Amino acid sequence: PGENPGEPWTEINDGPGAGSVLVVEDGNDIFGKGTSNQILEYLKDGTDAPQNIISENTFSAEVASIRFNFYQPEDNFDDHTWIILYAGSRSTGNRAQVMNFGANGNTIGTSATYERGVVNEVELVVNNSGRTIVYGDDRVLVGGETDIWINGNLAEEAFSAQNNRRGPITSFEFNTSTARQHHFFVDDFVIEPMEVEAAPPQIIFNEDFTGHAHGTIPGSPWTDIIEGPERGTVRVYRDDDDIFGGGSGNHYMEYKAIAGSTLAAIARNAFASDVITFSMRFLAPDDDDFPEHAWLILGSGSRDNADRVQVMNFGQSGNILGGSAAYDLDAVNQADLVMNNSDAAITYGNGHIIEPGTVDIWINGVLAEAGFSNQNNKLGPITHFEFTTSGSNRQLLLFDEIVVWDQPIVDEADVERPFDDWRAGFFSSEELEDESVSGPHADASGDGVSNLLAYALGLDPKVRAMPDALPQIGFSEDGLTLAYTRVKSATDIDYIVEVSADLIEWSFGEEFVEVIEVIDRDDTETLVVRDNLSVGPEAGDRRFIRLRVELE
Repeated sequence: PGENPGEPWTEINDGPGAGSVLVVEDGNDIFGKGTSNQILEYLKDGTDAPQNIISENTFSAEVASIRFNFYQPEDNFDDHTWIILYAGSRSTGNRAQVMNFGANGNTIGTSATYERGVVNEVELVVNNSGRTIVYGDDRVLVGGETDIWINGNLAEEAFSAQNNRRGPITSFEFNTSTARQHHFFVDDFVIEPMEVEAAPPQIIFNEDFTGHAHGTIPGSPWTDIIEGPERGTVRVYRDDDDIFGGGSGNHYMEYKAIAGSTLAAIARNAFASDVITFSMRFLAPDDDDFPEHAWLILGSGSRDNADRVQVMNFGQSGNILGGSAAYDLDAVNQADLVMNNSDAAITYGNGHIIEPGTVDIWINGVLAEAGFSNQNNKLGPITHFEFTTSGSNRQLLLFDEIVVWDQPIVDEADVERPFDDWRAGFFSSEELEDESVSGPHADASGDGVSNLLAYALGLDPKVRAMPDALPQIGFSEDGLTLAYTRVKSATDIDYIVEVSADLIEWSFGEEFVEVIEVIDRDDTETLVVRDNLSVGPEAGDRRFIRLRVELE
C-alpha cells in the first residue's frame, strides 16, 4: 500500500509535479473484495508535466483481450488520459491504437460511455492482424480495429485511431500530458491472446463445382446462363489434367465466348454486402484464336436497371484485369478483388486504405492495381456479378474456387523488398538469419542508428555513422527545420517528418510540415522540411521535430 506498482509495469513517470501512480488498499471496498484488496490509483493533478504508466514488452499478441475494472470518482478531475497500444518498439512510436479514456467526462474511444462513481468492467478486443476475424457470438472484426465492451455490452464497434503498425501488440500504457487532470482506480487488469477464427465466406461458388455433371452448365447459385451455338458455352468439366492442382476429380468452369453475340454467366442476389472480396482462381490460355476480352461486372440493386458497381475488362491487351493489373497467361492466377461500395473509406490488411466506390485488385497476393473505378453509379450492398462478352469479342477462361466474402480478405504474398537486397550486401548468410543482428530494428554498429535508419539514409550499417550524415536540425526566421537524406531506390519505406510540443503527441502531414527545399543528387536527395507551427501565434514555448522511417 502506498507504493509504486512493480512488474509488469516497466516504467512509472510521476511525482509531485505530475500526480502519482500508487498501489493502495481498497479501504472503502470500492471493488467489493474487502478492504485489504490492493488497487491501482492513477492521479494526474493538472500540472504541465506528463504522467505515464507503461507496461513494455511484457506480452505479444496480434489479437488480444484487454480487460480491467475501473472506478472514476465524481470529482473535479474532469480531463482525460490516453490508452495507447504499441506493436513493436514503443520508443519509435509504433502505435497500434490510441483511445481517449475519460474524454467528455465518461467515454472511452469515441462513443463508448461508462458511469462515474461506480465500478465499470471494460474489455478491449483488439485485432492488430492483417486479416478479418470472428470472435464470440459471430462478431466480425477487421484488422486494425478495436471493439470496446463496457459492462458486457458492445459500447463501440470497430474503433480505430492512429494504427500505423500491424503485428503483435507488445506494450500498453496509460498516458496523460500537459495540464490535464484525471483520477481513477483500476483492479483486475488482464491481457491475454484470443483464440479466433477467420471470417467465413458469404458464398462459395462450389470449390469443386460439386454437384454439376461433367459437361453441363453450372447450376445454383448461377441464376442465368445466356449462351448458345453462336455465342459460346459455359460448362463444368473434370480437371483431368490437374490444371488447378486439386486432383483429376476436381471440377472447374470453362467460359468460352465465340464471336457473334452475347455470352453471360450471371449470379443474381446470391449475396449482399457494402464491402466484399471477390476471390477466384483462373487460367487464361495463351490462345491466338481467343484474343478479345470479357467483362467482369458487379452490381448493386437491380441488374435490370444497370446499377453497376464496377465493370472490369478481363483479358484486355491479352493479360490485364481492370485498368493495369497484369496476370500470367497459361498459368493459374489467384485474383482477390477488394471492393468498397460503402460511403466511407476503410482500412484493411497491412494498412491499405480503400476509398468509397473503388476496388483494389490483387493478383497472386500482390496489390496489382489500387483504387480502380469504372462505372460506379450506385453505392450500397453489392448483390450480383456476371462474366459477359458481346459483339465480336472472343475469350476463353477457366475458373476454379470462386468465393465472395463480406469483408476484405487478402493473403498478401511475401514479396522480396529492396531492404532485403540491401541487407544481403552487408550481412553474411548467418547474420541474415539472426534478426537481432541484421533485422530492421537491430543496431549492427552499436552507434544508436538502427539498420532500417541506416538503409533509409544511405549509410553502412556496420560502420558508426558520422554526425553530419544524420538528420540535421535547423532554425531560421521561417521556423524549425529538419534536413535529411532520402535514398531514391528505397521504395519500400516511408519517410515521415513529425512535430510535437510535448514529445508525447506527434503530428505529421501538410497541415503541420512543409518541404521547403529539395537538393537532387544521383542516387539520393536531401529534403529540408519546416515545422509550420514553430513560428506565429500558435507557436508554444517548445517545439520538437523528428524523422520517423517505416518499412512497408
